[in-house]
Amino acid sequence: MRPRKLLAYLLPAAAVVTAGVIVLPALAAETPADLTDDGGTLTSQYAAGSAAEGLDKLTDNDATTKYLTHNTSGWVQYQAKTATVVDRYSITSANDAPDRDPVDWTLQGSADGGTWTTLDQRSGQTFAARAQTRGFLVTGVPAAYAYYRLNVTANGGSPALQMAEWRLWPQGDGVPAAPSGLVAAAVGTDQVDLGWTDESTVDDGGYPETGFAIESAEEGAAWTTVATVPAETVTYTDHTALGASTRSYRVRAVGTGDTASAPTAAVTVTAPETGVDITDMYGVITDEHNRTGSEGAEKIADNATGTKYYTGDTTSWIKHTAKVRSVVTEYTLTSANDAADRDPKSWVLEGSNDDTTWTALDSRTGETFAARLQRRDYTFTNTTGYLSYRLRVTANNGAGQLQLAEWELFGTGTTAAPSPAAPTALTATAVTGDQAILTWAAADRWATGYTLERSTDGQSWSYTRSLAAGTTKAYDLGLTGATAYLYRIRAKNATGASGPSATATTTTGSAELPATWQEHWLEHTQSLTRVSYNDGLAVYLDPDMDTAQAAWLTEFTGKLWAYTRQTYGDFSNPRLAAVFHQGKYGGGHPATVFDDSHDNRNVIDIGYSNWVSTDTQARDMTSHEIAHIVELSGYGVHESPAFALWKDSKWAEIFQYDAYVGTGMTADAERWYAAKTAGTDDFPRAGTAWFKNWFYPIWRDHGHSAPLAKFFQLLAANYPQANGSYARDMNMGEFVHFWSGAAGADLKPLATAAFGWTDEYEAQYQQARTEFPAVTY
Repeated sequence: MRPRKLLAYLLPAAAVVTAGVIVLPALAAETPADLTDDGGTLTSQYAAGSAAEGLDKLTDNDATTKYLTHNTSGWVQYQAKTATVVDRYSITSANDAPDRDPVDWTLQGSADGGTWTTLDQRSGQTFAARAQTRGFLVTGVPAAYAYYRLNVTANGGSPALQMAEWRLWPQGDGVPAAPSGLVAAAVGTDQVDLGWTDESTVDDGGYPETGFAIESAEEGAAWTTVATVPAETVTYTDHTALGASTRSYRVRAVGTGDTASAPTAAVTVTAPETGVDITDMYGVITDEHNRTGSEGAEKIADNATGTKYYTGDTTSWIKHTAKVRSVVTEYTLTSANDAADRDPKSWVLEGSNDDTTWTALDSRTGETFAARLQRRDYTFTNTTGYLSYRLRVTANNGAGQLQLAEWELFGTGTTAAPSPAAPTALTATAVTGDQAILTWAAADRWATGYTLERSTDGQSWSYTRSLAAGTTKAYDLGLTGATAYLYRIRAKNATGASGPSATATTTTGSAELPATWQEHWLEHTQSLTRVSYNDGLAVYLDPDMDTAQAAWLTEFTGKLWAYTRQTYGDFSNPRLAAVFHQGKYGGGHPATVFDDSHDNRNVIDIGYSNWVSTDTQARDMTSHEIAHIVELSGYGVHESPAFALWKDSKWAEIFQYDAYVGTGMTADAERWYAAKTAGTDDFPRAGTAWFKNWFYPIWRDHGHSAPLAKFFQLLAANYPQANGSYARDMNMGEFVHFWSGAAGADLKPLATAAFGWTDEYEAQYQQARTEFPAVTY
């Protein structure tokens, strides 16, 4: 396919640079399309080598095809439908064999196809890459011709000549394309660095610049031209002292005859600001090993801890090169999601302004990360501005690979990041009557988050939901059954938001649970029958169950589930599917709305042999599995980051006690309390009394169910997530920090008595207080 600018090359308004002022004329017309697209006739001196590489491939606007002839030279000719003035042309090299490329040629024009005028002549030309397009200005005097001939007199030495594309560009007004991506940073009070992208090129049918005009305007004043720099220049430093007010800059490409393009969008600067994340500004991320893709170099600065930079090497460097200099005095590193032995251990941070001479700014040896996705901060003294900063990792923790989730650089700067691109490939799939799953392709690394929008009519998008950077999947819970929903998504950052993605549509099914349900999970294969059903509960029995037990199971489970929803939220689906088996499967398991293995339903599934209301194990197994529903899906987030600490399950013990108390099941509460206050466990140390010395005092002293629910609320609002699930397990310091937030009191003394308190716990605790400042007590 042609480059984007070839499809619709819109000339900016021309301008004239005079006496430091840009004088704008009216808007120019759109540049005419490539002349070889006007439906004329293409001929050649020599036939093509095959139909697959025929002459028609030379103007098919596809750089992956080509015209090939088994001759070392030859001409190709285009007869246009209308005589046209051409002042630029381009040639695209083919897919292979550089020695087949044209080297010497002449472009000629003719009014009748018999008498030819030389318009341009080139010799010793080369193409640096395959499928490379090179443009050329006509050096002769352009005139209106109906025939144009490219006469290749020599190639690179092969017995065959080939070209992928030949294009002829009708004469325009000569105005170069406007530059883009202007950034400005106040490196000092009298030094503002500017950088931009040069969009002016004849390669895509445009015009080259002769230079760039830099304009500035003090707050409330008119624009003036402060400098004109040579062609191909993309940076400028203004040493005009900054006052207390703001100053704005913009840049134009200057063409032949001192005409100029439209300006870039203006960028405004003030005195230097500190604490700006330089990796969020315009810049390029590269690494020593040229890693790209899902774990490539850019993932180290995409604002998403759920992604990472990974290389199968023990050492590497990562480099950020900006368009403007910044004085960096702080940086952070965030460990990746797994494999602590891949963490960097020793490194040097370096700065450079030419990518050749590097200055060491900070060195570290023997560093460790106490947890996965842990963010560590490092500060140092520096007063010099650099374009490039490089983190050169010289050792890791012993693995054969190296990885990092995030790298941030903080320093002076007054420029914003570019707006992110719109996400692509959005899909919406309704999996139940009350849930849809959304997936999309991640936007570029400039996105610091996403906004998901929902509509039922495609006109009013009243629902919006913010999602973290790096998210590519979301669960939309609590929908209405048998309803069509439309979705779109935008990427966002501090500069602004992208346009919306393409719209995805899905229709929810019935909100009801089935009367019969065929098991298809684990080793379960039975057909289940629904024996009771209400707004909150569906009870299913296997064929061997005594249906006489349905009444007490419905009452008992219904009370527990109603209290659970009242205390911990709605769990998307208001109904719990409670499955009971007679004498098989030996225990229970839960499933939540996030589990497609159980058809995205909240499920408890228990096998037991004595299903009578007086059997305490039957009652406790049921309440235990409901506890797992809470920890695995509380407040709309999947997984349990504390499971590795409380295992299966100290959490359930306090949940069950509270639920028995809250539902008025006094006898169950009393026997449960007696049993659990008498028990101990061997984790995290031998003799730990989780219920007696940790959970029960929190329950007793801080509001009964209130801190239990708030713990999960705080997790959902603050703990790292990736695609709707918690991104990692908690450590003990984080655990105590979040429970302190839930209780509204510092629980470190209680934790010390219950679990013991080590130096490692203390480091984790202090790190958690820094990393999660919104959790207060």
